[in-house]
Amino acid sequence: MRELGWSEEAIEDLKKLDKQVAQRIVKRVLWLFENFDDIMPESLSGKRKGEFKFKIGGLYTK
Repeated sequence: MRELGWSEEAIEDLKKLDKQVAQRIVKRVLWLFENFDDIMPESLSGKRKGEFKFKIGGLYTK
């Protein structure tokens, strides 16, 4: 079973964003979490192996 968590840094970064932008990011992350098995995320390598990069509008997140 997968788990979704938010780091303290991520929460603080979201608080600094425009409310609509932050809501858009959270909504997209939740959708990705729920549909992860049906999409093809870009895998990272090196120290970030096992993590994935996603594009949300004009923003990148990893």
